[in-house]
Amino acid sequence: MKSEVLFNIKELHHLIGKEMFNKHINSSKYKPSSTQIRFIDYLCKHNDKEIMGCDLEKEFNLSRATVSDVLNTMEKHKIIIRKVNNTDSRSKIIILNEEYKKIHKKINKEIKKINEIVFKNIEDNEIKEFNNILNKMKNNLYLYQKERNDDNDKNV
Repeated sequence: MKSEVLFNIKELHHLIGKEMFNKHINSSKYKPSSTQIRFIDYLCKHNDKEIMGCDLEKEFNLSRATVSDVLNTMEKHKIIIRKVNNTDSRSKIIILNEEYKKIHKKINKEIKKINEIVFKNIEDNEIKEFNNILNKMKNNLYLYQKERNDDNDKNV
């Protein structure tokens, strides 16, 4: 029964992605991945700040290597440009391409539409409880990963 929950979460994730990408984000030449969309959303919502890779690492709990790979791909496809930080030449500020700021608006409309579809006939208290359970599951995995990493550090 417990493994069925995990498969259901994975299937839901797949269905949401399929709905978003196959039908609605076809206007751009390059279709950003779900992680890239999350980065685009973050950059748009924090456009008043200078955002660097380390900010994305913290916000999305991703490794430096993962963030670097995603940003390299985004830069290659001209979704972002990276500019050397004036105060610290070792870090680069991430700047979102104007075209993708417009695409962000379309993405938000689609997310709202998908939310309406997914949460139809589900009460607020059910959503709250589901979020509580998901957060506990994520926390359990974070703690497990931390313990495993601590054990690996001891064995080195």
